[in-house]
Amino acid sequence: MNKEELINKLQTTEEVLKKILAEDKNAIVISFEDQDRLQSLQNRNENILRKLKTDEFSVAIVGLEKAGKSTVGNALIKMAILPEYTERCTYTTTEIRAGDRDEAIISFYKHEQFNKNFQDMMNILEFPGESDFFHANLDEFKNFLETIKNDPNKQNVLNDVVTMLEGRNQIRQLLNKPNEIFDLSSDSESERQKMKR
Repeated sequence: MNKEELINKLQTTEEVLKKILAEDKNAIVISFEDQDRLQSLQNRNENILRKLKTDEFSVAIVGLEKAGKSTVGNALIKMAILPEYTERCTYTTTEIRAGDRDEAIISFYKHEQFNKNFQDMMNILEFPGESDFFHANLDEFKNFLETIKNDPNKQNVLNDVVTMLEGRNQIRQLLNKPNEIFDLSSDSESERQKMKR
């Protein structure tokens, strides 16, 4: 009952905001800046309304490295989709969405996107040399690493950059690949094993 009441209120709010924005397009009463704020409120209202109507909700699992986030995610959905290893294994954001089929879609970085992330990491480290992933010199970076290895704030980034440079050949092969889709239905253990690889 509370949900239906909230849906009705949000629908009324949506209608009111649309009318206000439609009536004062020239910013005679409401400034363009305030109209932008109203538009932002309308977008938020629309998003919440859609989620309520479709019973959609989001859960964010945030924690330190190797703290068991994947294990918690697997427990919540009662399915072992996310990899669980003692070493770090889920470097990027992972989204799990409800759907009609049990499947995993793995999206790979594009060259430019990966290189931009790498350059951002090198900027955090304040590396003075070449910061292009495809041409960075591993030995030069390892020498630089010695000069800042005692900085605890940069340790995780340092480790990530070294791992990336050491695995550069494997990473290159994965960049720009099309999405891979894996069938995770209960009778598809071979697909699960393929995905883990």
